[in-house]
Order: sequence, then structure tokens, then C-alpha cells
Amino acid sequence: MKNLKKGNFFDRLKNDRQTQLTTILIVLGVVFLVAVVGYFAMRGDSKEDSSSEQANTEAGQEYRRLDGKIAAHNQENEFPVGVMIENLKSVRPQAGLSEAGVVYEALAEGGITRFLAVFAGDDVEKIGPVRSARSYFVDYAKEYNLLYAHCGGSPQALAEISAENVLDVNQIGGDQGYYWRDDNLVAPHNLFTKTELLSFALRDKGVNDETPSYQGWKFEGDPSESGRPSEEKSIRIDFSREPYLVEYKYDAEKNAYARYNGGMPHVDQNNEKQLSPKNVAVQYVEQEVIDGEGRLEIGVVGEGQAVLFSDGQAVTGSWKKEDLESRTIYYDDQGQEYTFTRGQTFIEIVPKDREVEYN
Repeated sequence: MKNLKKGNFFDRLKNDRQTQLTTILIVLGVVFLVAVVGYFAMRGDSKEDSSSEQANTEAGQEYRRLDGKIAAHNQENEFPVGVMIENLKSVRPQAGLSEAGVVYEALAEGGITRFLAVFAGDDVEKIGPVRSARSYFVDYAKEYNLLYAHCGGSPQALAEISAENVLDVNQIGGDQGYYWRDDNLVAPHNLFTKTELLSFALRDKGVNDETPSYQGWKFEGDPSESGRPSEEKSIRIDFSREPYLVEYKYDAEKNAYARYNGGMPHVDQNNEKQLSPKNVAVQYVEQEVIDGEGRLEIGVVGEGQAVLFSDGQAVTGSWKKEDLESRTIYYDDQGQEYTFTRGQTFIEIVPKDREVEYN
């Protein structure tokens, strides 16, 4: 009888220990699950990190150097082409601006702005109207070592193109085959090109198989919708007069900045969509008139202040371009290289004495 009782005691003790062990394992499992859920919840309010990007790359997904967007197979590093596009009120809407990876906007003569649109990896059926070069746009073209498409240019720009051996296709200089005139429009505001013709130019100049060497910017993915600001966000750039007043209004749903030009939505005639870049960079520069024609000299080589907009947030930072061949790099308020959101970027080259308002 005593042995039987002793056996029952040890059996009960063994069962109690098994119960305790099971309880401990269950508790540890619950703690681990809560930690994992909390980790991914925190990640949901931020952009994708380097580990997710590495996973995508390992899975065969590549990103374009120009704008950080997902690239088609073997198109992550397409040779870039840059096209000069005018911005007279009478020529709007222009063609192709919504499909560029990066767009630079700066003043030309008479308070009128002009664009340098950079393309790489997209098939764009119509780009223009194509207009003439300016030296500061050539400075930006040099940092990509791109194919530069234009129709003539200022004496300063043409001299720089020649002196710096810029790879260009100048419609006035004998490269007419890469352009066409739209007879329904008035010259000289009727010159257009397309990426197919520019790819022929790359082939004819023997660089279509070359790998571009320009430095890419840093990019991250969109934050979750819960991580985006719900209040209204806008940018207002007063370049000169009303037709060249530039405004951006942040769209939290799309995580993009809807662009307005002269008080009207700025649309692309190719697709009738409003231009809506993911990023806007206001780059403050020195500017002066250099001749009787009102031509400008703009200091885009060197360094200065910048305000950088992505994900509904404004960051007061800086920019630096060491020389003609160097890429312009943008820095945040801590002096670290700024990380853009994947997608199109508009670079607004603004004289220091012009007013920029934002919230």
C-alpha cells in the first residue's frame, strides 16, 4: 500500500512538471508572436528598409538607377537621354513630362521657365516641344553623361557643349532625323521627338551598348497610408509672374505632389494625366543676367541650401555638386544624403531672391 501511494505521488509530481513546462512553452510562444506582430506593425509606418530591398533583389527584382522604380528585365541601368522642353503658356500641355524620371525646371529669359526632362527605360511616343539649350542645363546633362537633345542654344551653351564634348543631338546642327515638326502648330514651338528616335541616335553615335556611369540617388518605397500626413500640404514657387507660378499639392492617397502651373493643373498631352511627382526638391541658387538678351548665368556647380519634399514632409537641407561631371547630391538637416521616394523627382532651380512658401 505504501509503495502504491509513493508511486501516485511521483506520478502527480511528473504530471505537474509537464503541465508547468507546457505552460512555459505556451507563454514563450505568445510573447514571440506579439513581438513579431509588433515588429511588422512598426515597419508598416515606415518606408521599406534595406533588408526588404535586398530580398526583392535576390528574388530577381531590380530597381532603376534614375528614379528607383522597379525595372523591367535588363533595364535597371538604361542609358539616359535628356530633352529640352519649353514652358510657354501657349504650348501647354507639353508631351512626355509625366514619363520622365527626373525633371529640372529653371528660368530662361523673360521670366519664362524651361525644363530638362531625363528619360531612361520608358517608351515615350512624343516629347516636346523641344527648344534650345542653356549652359546651366548643360551642367546638369554633364552629370549623367547623357544624350542631350535640343534645338540650338545660347552662345554660352553651344560653347560648353563643344568644349566639354557633350553627347548631343542638335536639330539645328544637322541632327534633323531624330525629330519631326507638327504642322498643326506654329514654328518654332512645334518640334518633337520620341524615345525610339533617341535610341536610334544612341545607336548611330555608338553608345547604345555602353553602361552609364552616373551616381544614383538613394531611394526607398512609399510609407503605409497610416504613416502619411492627413492635413493639407502644399508648395508655392513664385518664379516670376502668374503664368509661371508653380504649385504642388500633396495627395496622401497617391503619396505624390499634384503639380499646377499658372493656377491650372499641369497635364501631359500624351495621357491627359496631371503631373504628380513623388518628390520635389527646391534648390536655391545664385543667378545673374549676363547679356542684353536677358540670358542668365545660374550657379548650379558648388553648394547651397535646399528644401526637400517627399511623403508629405519637408526637410530643410542642402545640395552639393563638386564639378561638371559630379552628380548633384542632396542632404538632409543632419548632413546625411537624402533618401528620395521611388518615382519621379522634380528639381526646382530657384534664385535665392524668389519666394517659396510651403507647409
